[in-house]
Amino acid sequence: MFTNVGGFESLNTLQSIQHGEYRETASCYQSKDGLSNAVIKEFQRVGDDFICACDLLIVLPNQDVLFRDFMLMPDGTWRDSYGSRAGSLAELLPTELSDFRLVSRSNSEFSISNGTIEKIDSAMYGLEP
Repeated sequence: MFTNVGGFESLNTLQSIQHGEYRETASCYQSKDGLSNAVIKEFQRVGDDFICACDLLIVLPNQDVLFRDFMLMPDGTWRDSYGSRAGSLAELLPTELSDFRLVSRSNSEFSISNGTIEKIDSAMYGLEP
């Protein structure tokens, strides 16, 4: 939804998200064998205590790219880009991600106004292996 992946269409749209300022936390993961990578971006409206959206990008060993996005619905359930719904985000994520290890994390802030994202600030920090 927030990540621009050419040709990808989702039921979740940027227009479905409330306008205002957001915090993005991008966490980079790697598979145990080091052959696959994943980036999970969590989006939280500044001032809220909960994540309202999430993007997942996975790069497989053959360089294929998989992408899904997720949005918190008004009834408290989560919906993925294809319309599947669950009571928690964890229920919609691929189970294979549980074997990945966290490599790095970065934070940024941006605002959404009239369907446009405007970057405000960013910071990145690595994690010990």
